[in-house]
Amino acid sequence: MTDGVRGGNRGRDGVALLGIVFGVVVVVGGVVVVVGGWKAVARGVAPVLLEVPGGGWAVGALCGLVTLGGAVAGWRVQGEGFAGRVVRGLGWGLGFAAFLFVLGSLPGKNCPSYREGCAYIPGSGTALLAYVLMLAVLGGAAVLVRGRRAQAASLAERERIRRLRKKGKGRSRTARNR
Repeated sequence: MTDGVRGGNRGRDGVALLGIVFGVVVVVGGVVVVVGGWKAVARGVAPVLLEVPGGGWAVGALCGLVTLGGAVAGWRVQGEGFAGRVVRGLGWGLGFAAFLFVLGSLPGKNCPSYREGCAYIPGSGTALLAYVLMLAVLGGAAVLVRGRRAQAASLAERERIRRLRKKGKGRSRTARNR
């Protein structure tokens, strides 16, 4: 029997919908397991890295640099082929991993300090502060440089058009009126 709309089978549609729901549940579960596992790794490695003198500042600054480098690689790498996609994916992945490392070193919101793996790690707050400062300073500088370059290119283009018009060769009247 057909349902009159698509001529499809209701049983087949139900199985397809069930498959989609199952797929979403599996993907979300995988993300939760990966993020939880990463937090456990970060909580295990962070005390060693943060104990050295200047460790919190150095770890936060390094993670900020890795995040910015990953973002730049994700945005700026060209290429539609497999290699370009892999490099962009690795860039975004490294940036996100550094972000998760800094967040993973902090204690959880609903995690009492007497439980295993919930205690405050000295230097994790400093690492977060250094991470945010590095992103703000270098990210702001990158945006400023990009704006200045765009402004210089626009100025050069206007100057080129002005010189052409001076010679009588600029854009046509119809192009200028658009």
